[in-house]
Amino acid sequence: MHPTWAVLASVAQSAPPPPPPQGMSKAKSKSLKLKASKYCIMDNALYWKGPGGVLLNCLTKDESKEVINDFHKGDCGDHLY
Repeated sequence: MHPTWAVLASVAQSAPPPPPPQGMSKAKSKSLKLKASKYCIMDNALYWKGPGGVLLNCLTKDESKEVINDFHKGDCGDHLY
């Protein structure tokens, strides 16, 4: 099971990190902490720390659908390049 954005966000913004959820194994807890370390919250928005330290905005499913629709309505129509 993959952690949800809410779980990653709560772990990412906590210092020190909160205790793992009840019943979570130590291995899964460590994995969650490693995944959360790649995220940060700025101005109530969740970002993923990409290669080279570039912050990439995380989108919800609805936001990603809107971006894709806007992209396909652009100058190139349904061409992806």
